[in-house]
Formats: sequence, C-alpha cells, structure tokens
Amino acid sequence: MKANPKLATLISCVMVMGLAVAQGSSDRRKLGDKRSVALPSYAILDENAQPVVASSGKVGFVSSVTAGSLISFSLSSGKMLSSVVVGQTAGPVNLVESAGRRLLAVAAVNSPKEGHPATVSIIDATNAAQLDLKSLLVLPPEAQITQTTRALLTRDGKFCLIASSFDQAALFLFDVETGEMRSRLLLLERPSELALFEKGRSRVVAVTSAVANSLSVISIHDDGELMLTCMFSPSGARLDEYNNPAFSADGRTIYIASSEGDRLFAVDARSGAEFASVLIAAPQRLIVARSAAGEEIVGVTRIRRPVNGKPGGVSLISSSGGKLAVKAEFTPPEGIEFSKGNNLVFDGDASAAFIGSDTGILFAFSTETGELESYQQLGRGLHRIALSEKARKLAAVCSTSTGDEIVIVGFDVVTPEEPDPSAPTITALKPDTVEQGRLSGLHLVVKGTNFGEGSSLNVNGVEVSASLLKDGTALGAKLRRALFDSAGDLSIQVKASNGAISAPAALHVLRPSDPMISEIRPQEVPGPASAFVLRVSGEKFRDSSVISVGDRQLDTEHRSPTELRAQVPADLVSSIGKVKVQITDMRLDDLKSNETDLTIFGPRITELTPLADAVAGDGGFNLRIGGANFRNGATVEINGNQVPEGRVRRNGSKALKVWVLSRLTEEAGKLAVVVRNPEGNASEPGELELFAPAISSFDPGQVLAGLSNVKIAVLGSNFRKGARVYVAGVGSDFARKLERRQVHFRSQGRIIVTFDDDLNTLIAQKGVVEFQVVNPNRTDGVPGVATNLKVVGPEVTEALIKPVKGDDSHVQLQITGANFRDKAVVEFFNEEDILLRLRVPEKIRDDRIVIVYRRNKVEGLLNQKLRVVNPGDVKSDAVPLKVESDTP
Repeated sequence: MKANPKLATLISCVMVMGLAVAQGSSDRRKLGDKRSVALPSYAILDENAQPVVASSGKVGFVSSVTAGSLISFSLSSGKMLSSVVVGQTAGPVNLVESAGRRLLAVAAVNSPKEGHPATVSIIDATNAAQLDLKSLLVLPPEAQITQTTRALLTRDGKFCLIASSFDQAALFLFDVETGEMRSRLLLLERPSELALFEKGRSRVVAVTSAVANSLSVISIHDDGELMLTCMFSPSGARLDEYNNPAFSADGRTIYIASSEGDRLFAVDARSGAEFASVLIAAPQRLIVARSAAGEEIVGVTRIRRPVNGKPGGVSLISSSGGKLAVKAEFTPPEGIEFSKGNNLVFDGDASAAFIGSDTGILFAFSTETGELESYQQLGRGLHRIALSEKARKLAAVCSTSTGDEIVIVGFDVVTPEEPDPSAPTITALKPDTVEQGRLSGLHLVVKGTNFGEGSSLNVNGVEVSASLLKDGTALGAKLRRALFDSAGDLSIQVKASNGAISAPAALHVLRPSDPMISEIRPQEVPGPASAFVLRVSGEKFRDSSVISVGDRQLDTEHRSPTELRAQVPADLVSSIGKVKVQITDMRLDDLKSNETDLTIFGPRITELTPLADAVAGDGGFNLRIGGANFRNGATVEINGNQVPEGRVRRNGSKALKVWVLSRLTEEAGKLAVVVRNPEGNASEPGELELFAPAISSFDPGQVLAGLSNVKIAVLGSNFRKGARVYVAGVGSDFARKLERRQVHFRSQGRIIVTFDDDLNTLIAQKGVVEFQVVNPNRTDGVPGVATNLKVVGPEVTEALIKPVKGDDSHVQLQITGANFRDKAVVEFFNEEDILLRLRVPEKIRDDRIVIVYRRNKVEGLLNQKLRVVNPGDVKSDAVPLKVESDTP
C-alpha cells in the first residue's frame, strides 16, 4: 500500500480533536493494547476479507483470497491456530453457532471452465485448532462466482445459500448435511450482496444487484424451496456493488443505500414498496442495531467522492414510526479517507461505534453525538473489522509495510478524565515522512504547544536533546542516520522539563521506491572501447544512487533526480558483447533499478554495394562495404577466403572498398562477406548475391502453332555476350542448343531467337517451348531457370447460328474464339464423330469466323459439332452448334 506523506499531520489533528471531546461527562470507549496475528507470507487479505469472531470472544477466523485458505486465530494470544485450504481462492467467511457446533461457510471461485466447479466448504470449527471439512457443496459446472461472493448459513446450520454471477445469475440453496442442491431461483442480473433474516420458522433473503439496480426479497420455505416475494428498484438512484441490504430487528423493513443517489431507503420487506428515505452524501455499507432504549439505529459509512467534495465518515440514522432521520454524524479531520472495504460495528448497547479508515486509523465514537471517543494508529491501511463484546476486543484486517495481518485491539469503557493542561502537545512534524536508508542524519522540527527550555525528544523511547525554536512553538533536533536503516514508524514524544510527556506522534520511515532507468546514452559503443561518459536518465534517483556497470559501482555525478553520469573505465568495455547497466544504492543493497544492456560491438556490416553488375561469370568487380567500427588493418573474408591486403582499402571507420576476385564469381548464388578487425573481432556475415541470367517474359507473349521463321524476343536480365540459348519442345527429353545464326544478343535484357529450318517443328503444333539462357564462365556456364513459351492453336468458345439482318432467306454461322488464321477451314461432325463436310469461311478474323447458309439448310446443321483447322493442320477442340433463340 502506498504511504501517505500527510499521515503524521493527520494523526496530530486527531489527537487534538480527541483531547477536546474527552471533556464530556458520559462514559467513553478507550482503545487499548494491540497485538498482531502473524500470517504466512503467501496469505494476502484483500479489502473484502471479513474477520469473524466466535461468541466466546476467544477465537476468530478469516479467509485469504490468494492462498485459498481459511485461517483461525486466537484473540487472547494473537497466534495463528490453524488453516485449511478450501480452493484456488477463498471468499468471505460466514459463521453460525448452533447446538454446540461452530460451522463456517467459505466459497471458492475455482475454474469452472477448466473442469473445476465453484464450491462452498462447510468447515466444523468447534475446535478452532483443528478445522475439519464437514461437507463440500459443489455448484453446477456452468455456475461461476467471484472472490467477493459470500455463502450464508441458516442459523441452525441446515441450509447454505450462495448466488452465482455468471453465466446465468441464480440463487442456490444446498442441504448442508447431504450436499444436495435443494432449490435454485434465477435472478435478473449478477448479484452484489446478500442478507439473511430468520425469526422462528420465517427465513427471508435480500439480494441486491448493482447491474440490475434492484433489491430482490426471497422467502425460504421449510423444505428449502426459494420463492421471489417482491422487488425494489430505487427511483432516480443507482446501487453499487458495495451497497449491502440490512433487515430491521423485526424483519419487516429492509434498509438499502444508493451510493450514486445519495439516499438511504426503507423498504417494506413484504411488498417491496419504499416508505421512507433520507439524504446521505455518498452512502456505502450499512449496519442496523437497537439501542438500550429500544431505538433502531442504522449506521451508514460515507466515502469521499470528487464530485461532491464532501468528506467521508459515518451517518447515524434513527428509524422510528416509519420515518428516517439523521441522529448524529461522525466526520474525522480532513485527510482521513474511508474505502469501500471499511465497515462499521456497534458495541453491545449501540451506544458507541467503531470504524477503521483507509489511512490506517481505528476510531471509536459516540452514536448519540458522533463525537470521537478514542483512536489508534494500526498500520498503513485498515479494511474490515469485527467486534467481540464479550472479550471487549476488535479484530481488524490491516495492511502494513511488511504485509497483511490481523490486528487485535482491546477496548474499555472509561469515565471522563481531564487531560493535564501543562503537558506538551505535538501538532506537526516537519518532515513527517522520510525515506529509509539515508546518507546522513535528519534535522527534525517538532511543532506544538507547551514547549519550554529544557524540553527534549523521546525517539522510540530514547531521549534526544533538542533546541527551542520560534518562541517556544517548535523544537529542533538532529536524529542520527542509523534510525532510518529500517522502514517503519518512529515514535516521537516531547518531554517537558517537569517530566510531563506528550502523546506520541509518528515519524514515518518509508521504503523508497525502486529507481527506474528509461534511457542510457550511449546505448552502444564500438569495441574494444576506451573510457567514456555514460549518461543515465530515469526517475526516483536518490542521493545514494550510483550507476553500476557489470556489477561494479562507479563514481557517479548527480545532475538531477532524473539524470546520473559516470565515467566507464576501459577495462569494463574491453570485450565485445553486452554488459548490464543498473542503478544501485550505497545504503540499501536490495534497492535496484531495472537492468539495461550496454552493447560493445565489433565491426558491423550494414550495406554491400557492388560497383559493377554482380553477374556470375562476369569476372571480378569492386565492392563497397558500408558499416561501422572498421579499424586500421581490418581484413575481409569472402566465402571463408581472405582477400589479399592489397585488394582492401579503408575509407574511414564506416566504409571499405574491396576487389572481389574473379574466381569467386564463377557460380550464381550468395557470397558471405565478413570484416575482421586486427583484434580478431569479426562482423556478422553480410550476403552478396551473384545473379544468373533470368528470363522474365517473351515478345510476343505466345506463338501461333504452324507458323515458321518466327522471331522471338527473350526478355529478362543479366544476359551476357556469348550466352548460349537452349530450347526444348513438348515431350523432348533433351534441350537443343541454338546455333549462333539463330541467336542475336541485343543487350543484357534482350536476346532475339529465330525459329527457322528444323526449329519450326517445335512450333508446328500447340504446346510449349522451353527456353534456357546459359551465361559463359570458365567452366560449363552459368545456367538460368528454364522458362516456357506457350504455342497456341485455334480456340473456339461458341458456334452460334444467327439470323442475317435484312435478309430473311439466309442465316449465318458465327464462330467466336481466338487464334484463327487466314485459310483456316471448318470441319463438321455428327454425334458419332464422323466427318460430314468441310467449309471454307466467308470471313476470317483472329477472333471470329462467319459462314453464310440459306435458311432452308439450317435444319441439316442441327445436332452437329464443328472445329476450326488452321493451316498446318492445327486443330481446335470440337464444340456443338447452337441456334440463337430468335432464329426462325
């Protein structure tokens, strides 16, 4: 929990207030000795952890959410007695005592979606030192609860009630003895809080839902059946998750507050009708009690909300004759905060009430006047409390600097006592909060009244000399550094020359927050490096913070709370690699920042740029190597072969020029380039690709089958003079090398190939011709990837008989498709694929053929197929003839 730097001032204000109200004539509750129950380190108590105390006042119980366990403890000795695990998590505890037995109900969320349903453990705690599982109530697999879900036992321990939140909200009733689910009632929305009222054979449950903004009243029959009685929804107001319902003493009224509506409502438990309300700023949890005179009092906690600016506290409401009225209010000094986890408890006759605060102070006050009667500082923050009237003790969940614990505080009823008017009083400490682990002592100023010459300080019971300041209104003292070696509170008292001692004030010693590195400059240096200045930026740097590099603390310059500097010696950065940079502390060994890497890098290649085309087989070429940390005497290795020193030229630390030997360029592929400095540090390999010839396309993109003496432009890249071209036809087992007269080199991106003589056979019919370009080298050449050129024939997409516009005596056969050549003919077939006739078209275009017939010939064309035959007997696939629908 975060420390409150204003807490000591607040405590002083409370002390003054307490002295003022102690002048009253009525009895008051005085908080006395306290002791803490040490819990295991894994047992974390959140703000919903509610301690419960047995009627004997000797033992108490609490659940740990994180540990999923139920813990019993002694209010007498302050020792933990026993614990038992109830599930993956544990909800709040419910206690009933009946027929000599003490039963506890604890819900466990578990993981229903992973096959571990939510459960309620019924624990027999008759012997608090030996907690026994009596029964395990298992919720349906689809039912899910939260860690705030409370299971309620009926007074006789016969039934257990629990409400599920997801996937469908419902209220379940279980038989405790058999573990059987006896009843289930669906709810409107996810439930928030439950309250149970029992009187005679009557059992009623009140269920609130912040989601539905409703209060449901449900009756429980003798056989355990649940039945909805009525519902209430506040008009113009909303309930939140912590607005709990509470029954009146006779069960006829249910009280519920609306935190977002600033009202307390009284609702008829039988009809759900609102019959009274009263205005309360930011009301939260409530509790109902009867005074010794029979008056019903509703205690409502208030929390501070930024929107209303009103302080937190407690409102005490009188409920009488169907009306609600504010009886008294308790409002602590400015700065005291209450959270949704703070609850109110009354003593036996409701003449006094107790409440803990989020700022760690426990208060006792009068319910008649709202005046403070006593207080006690317990820790960094208080959550829920429980009271034992019989033992005159309170059990409180408390957060401290070392973890969560249960604090047990005794209280007595005492008669009024007049304070000593001559005793010194502390009103403020400056500073009131300091950090643990100081480099020097602290000059403390104590402000107050009744200070005089000869006054001194008591610091944790040890007297320290002090000087009188400011006309007797302040004392100054130098506190030694060792007092701040540990986190915690130092007790500061003023001792007058006559021996009178003030009430203590707390000087808070807080553990400092861990420093945080956001950036180091430089983040990397070329290595091995000489000494340099390292700048570290971040936050929460202290006077005792130092820069540590590789676990060595350096002499550090403090430029500001967000910047430190130090000189890094050469021996820490003499090796290539990474070293850790961290902010450590000269006073606190375990106070450390996050770690950041400082990189010491060797030669580094970032760019490889050939100064000529890097084409395999083209001979040697100059290569520019860009990067960093290239030192005098650096060498270059290509594919593991060191380049002769005379072939390497250094142009500063960021560039090298090297001649790539021709013997390394014979084959296409990647060359691995490495730069090595004289110290032996080598760079990561850079990759340089040597390219083979590559065909990208052809011009034309396809060739009509049956043509001869066709010229094809082979387009691509990296073609060299003297390149060989190989072609292969469909079904060929080998590629044919073209003769020099058939190959004409135009540029590195264009070669003209002529298909003449016997090469015409490769394009005589439909198919593909495979081309491959092979550049020359000193051996068999550098082959490129083979690429196909498509050889196409006629393609018919449709043969349609259509009328001739303006000529009723003729029709035309229109054949559409592609790749039709002059002098193409059309062959007709019957259904048995027997050739019937051959026609020479009247019109031929590349994508259309037209044949004209007399109309009386149409019937003879029906049910026939046709195909187009280009010169050279290049044939299309056969297609059926169709007749256009409007052809007569």
